[in-house]
Amino acid sequence: MLQAASIDWLGWALVAILIALLNQQEKARIKHYLAEEVQTGILSDWLYLHSYNKQSQKKLLRETSLRHTSERKLLRRLFQVCAELAHKKWQQDRHGNEITNAERIASLRNSLAILSRQTGSLIHGNTMTHK
Repeated sequence: MLQAASIDWLGWALVAILIALLNQQEKARIKHYLAEEVQTGILSDWLYLHSYNKQSQKKLLRETSLRHTSERKLLRRLFQVCAELAHKKWQQDRHGNEITNAERIASLRNSLAILSRQTGSLIHGNTMTHK
């Protein structure tokens, strides 16, 4: 019985380690592949720093959750598009232009530019905390 329980806990520990490693890998990809979006002016430095930092995202979403549901939805969508764009760019680097990678990347960049402008106007309109 004791041996089975320790094997169970070992399994959970391995799963936790795997999740932590995958989160680090995702963070590194987002950081790497979105740097170009900052250089081209699609994404601000401030939003870029939040795009790959889950703790920062949670804090920002928590700060806006009590005030404006629309702001929270906008931020969630922005972070989702950031992750999708980074993933698609990684796929294109790794596998080439499979079927519609280039078109999907262009579409995600366009969405990111729109969301970034909308979020930027919220930030500069002082409805969100800019720290």
